[in-house]
Amino acid sequence: MDHQIRIRPLAVAALVCGLAALPAAARAEGRLRIGLFPGSLVSLHGAYTGTASLRETVIPGAGLGLVLGYHIGPRLRLDAGYSYDWLFFKADQRPSGYKDDKPALVLPRYTLGATIVLGPPGGVEPYLTFGGGIAPWRVSSRAFGGAYLAAPADAESRFAKTSPALNGGLGIEFGVWSRLSASVEAGYLVLFAKDAAKFGASGFGHQGFLSLRCGLAFRLGSAGAADDEMDEEDEEL
Repeated sequence: MDHQIRIRPLAVAALVCGLAALPAAARAEGRLRIGLFPGSLVSLHGAYTGTASLRETVIPGAGLGLVLGYHIGPRLRLDAGYSYDWLFFKADQRPSGYKDDKPALVLPRYTLGATIVLGPPGGVEPYLTFGGGIAPWRVSSRAFGGAYLAAPADAESRFAKTSPALNGGLGIEFGVWSRLSASVEAGYLVLFAKDAAKFGASGFGHQGFLSLRCGLAFRLGSAGAADDEMDEEDEEL
């Protein structure tokens, strides 16, 4: 089994183990949260081949993200996450030999980032988020599992690479319950995927995506104690 396939469940397991290993005091303070964020990914720019852009080749995709956050203060949170997105090829753009399949650009990501609340905590909170990570992406015969397609410039290589990625966005979060919040977010993702040796000098290159997602986040431990403490920190600022 390829290392890029193995790394996904291992990373998710590491995230869960990390949560379990966190000090009980931190969880009791209510500074930790875990969130699930479904959404969509839309190609904005970037070449797929020398004659076609990725936007012309794939349809808007879907995905799901899991994020573990730690509130440092009332307006600042650190986030560690894993997301899995896929964008199916348009029917008339599918590579030869895959006309009956649904090949896709598959984009898993492991990220670290920060979220800054732009207004007073409580109620409806606009926020700014930014971060980066690595993306072991691939072009595959299916969105889950499937066979790797051959790289355009090197038939002996897989159409895949582990690339760095940066992301940023704006969103709004609002409380649903004392420990539960909902959010909507729009962001920009850039994937540094260019590799002339594998994909050709004018072939698959750096990519830009629009990310749209919503989700729910659950505060772990006692939210009230953390809110009181962070309110005091906010007053000191």
